Amino acid sequence: MATMSQTSFIARAPRLGEDLASTLREAILKDGLKEGDRLPTEKALAEQYGVSRTVVREAIARLQTEGVVAARQGSGVFVNRRNGHNVFRIHDNRVRHTQLQNCYELRLGVEAAAAELAAQRRTSDDIAALEALIVRMADPALRVAADTEFHVAIARATKNELYESFVGFIGAELSSVIGDAVVNTITRHPDQVDQVIAEHGLVLKAIAAGDAAGAREAMAGHITAAATRLSIGLRDASPSAGAPSLQAKETH
Repeated sequence: MATMSQTSFIARAPRLGEDLASTLREAILKDGLKEGDRLPTEKALAEQYGVSRTVVREAIARLQTEGVVAARQGSGVFVNRRNGHNVFRIHDNRVRHTQLQNCYELRLGVEAAAAELAAQRRTSDDIAALEALIVRMADPALRVAADTEFHVAIARATKNELYESFVGFIGAELSSVIGDAVVNTITRHPDQVDQVIAEHGLVLKAIAAGDAAGAREAMAGHITAAATRLSIGLRDASPSAGAPSLQAKETH
């Protein structure tokens, strides 16, 4: 496993994942890591840079999207290429708007279904984790990371590893749009910050109560409202949109 030069802690900011991705990109170049070299573990990177493992996952996902690193299941994360050539970036605002719209439509289906399953399968530990994240959202310095982790924690509570894996797979884009939404709310709709946290609270309340239909509706409502705050129009953006309702009868 390759070592990376010691770097001071990442400054607390609304875009921690983006900052860490930039730092890791520079470290790969500075340390002369070659294609195929293995990066330190997620735990080691979190300790080295003073961030949560969620932030590390977001940063790695961003680098994967750029083609800088590649993850090999069960083996770790490896340098894919050391330069930034051929990295596709979208700067056209119209294309970015469509990209955000597509991402929110994907979230509407996937995350509403995940919330429904989470309400059926959650454990007391899952509820405690979600409650702690709601508290962290009240801190502006932690809001983006806590918001992102809240959605990941719900996927984890489904007890379906493919949900969590899929959320991890789209983690770079998911974290980016959540970050965009949070920063947008803080800067353009500061009076709605409490409303955003309340929307998460409604999702948590339904999951904790084992109300599958309510959890699905609350999550769909939150995502639709977030899209509206970003001036993104969603097609068929109703609580019932997306994947068909899951009728599993199990409760925990």
